[in-house]
This record gives sequence, C-alpha cells and structure tokens, in this order.
Amino acid sequence: MGDSLRAQLFKFVLMLGGIFALVGAILRFFFIDVVIVSNDAMAPTIFAGDTVLAWRSSEFKHGSIVLCRHPQNQERFVIGRIVGKPGMQLSMQNEQLMINNERIPRDFQGHFEHEDQQSGNAKVRYVYGIERLGENEHLFMERPERNISMRPVNRISGLYLLSDNRTWNGEDSRTFGPVSPDHCRGVVFMRWSPGGRAPPLLKQGHFDILD
Repeated sequence: MGDSLRAQLFKFVLMLGGIFALVGAILRFFFIDVVIVSNDAMAPTIFAGDTVLAWRSSEFKHGSIVLCRHPQNQERFVIGRIVGKPGMQLSMQNEQLMINNERIPRDFQGHFEHEDQQSGNAKVRYVYGIERLGENEHLFMERPERNISMRPVNRISGLYLLSDNRTWNGEDSRTFGPVSPDHCRGVVFMRWSPGGRAPPLLKQGHFDILD
C-alpha cells in the first residue's frame, strides 16, 4: 500500500471517528442518559457495576424498565420495572405477583451462587426464572429462604415499580410507593457494558438489549 493510500485511509478513519463522536455527543446531550448501576435490586437483568443507557421519554409502557427520581429524595434516582399503572390492582398471592386478580405466569429456570450485597457480599443461593408481563418476558430472581410480600394496592395512582430481584430489601414501590410519571426520566433499554458481577450462565455482555 502506497503512502498516499495510507494517508487517505487514515484521513477517512479520522473523519468516521469524528462523525461517530459527534453523533454520540448529540445523543448523550439530548436523548440518552448513561447510568452506572450501584446495586443488585434489578438483578438478574441488571447487576451492580453495569453501565446502562436510558432513552429519555415521557411515555412508559407496562413492563418497561424506567429511571425515575426517588419519591422521598429527589436528588436520587432509582431503576425499576413498571408492574402497575394508574387504575390497576396489585397484590401478592403465594409469593407470586397478581395484577387485576390475574396471576402473572413465571417459570423457574435454575439456580446460582451470587455475592449478595445485602449480606456483606457473602455467597448465597438464588433461584431464577422468566416472568411474563403482558407481551414481554423478563428474568427475575429470589432467595428461596426469604418471603416475598407486598401490601395490596387497589387503585394505583402512579407507576408501581418492582425490582427483578424480588427479595431485595428496599429500592422499589413496596417501600417508597408509586412514582409519578413526571418524576421518571426515561426507559432503560441497553446494557452498554457489564460490571462483571453476573453469573457466567446468564451470558451477559456489552450492548445487550434489556427486556
């Protein structure tokens, strides 16, 4: 390859890189939030240390993962899955989610050992599976020795967020109540990079689309 061709190729690569950088900057400034997750509340979908992308939006679908301001501390953000919208009824029956008195189907897939943040990073056993919420399927996990409870909600006044880690203590609407849609910033749609805490059997990596 001649020097002239190398120079032209180098120039093209620089121009292409500049275009990508510009597009990324525009998306980052106007449309997308980049979030480094601090806890395992949304595991096994999202683990602590994962970097995720949230598309800024004011329209939130049932089953979506959303980034919202904490109702009791507006300086903090929480990530949760919308299991209830205004007017819906929610409850737990035999530790299984009920929406409008209908049981939400779920299938257990197996178990794994995981360093649990709320147990001083001790290794504990989790069972995990797939839950069908509307037209979407998503992963959930729980510690079998812990009970899953939720106060019944007859008519939700906002968005009811639930952690995919169902035995996580705190960080969803079971503790802080429904969230106003006006306090939600966007829909979490992609794992940009993993934090390395997910068990290998889940095969999580870069650029995963999050359901």
